[in-house]
Amino acid sequence: MRDLRTLFNEALNHYNNEDMGIILIKLYQFKKYKVGSAPLTENRNNNLEEFIRILDFDTYGHPYISAKLL
Repeated sequence: MRDLRTLFNEALNHYNNEDMGIILIKLYQFKKYKVGSAPLTENRNNNLEEFIRILDFDTYGHPYISAKLL
């Protein structure tokens, strides 16, 4: 919903010109509907040891992993 509100606000800014009295988009749906805050995400930072473990992962014998990246 946050992206839709952003897109709608950009359309309002583009098509409406309040200084000249040109209002093509008259209704603003987001006055009644309030978009909540974004959910908190957990910290996804990997330390150096985890990064090395990912690079050194042996893909042999894993049917869904076909080749090493590096």
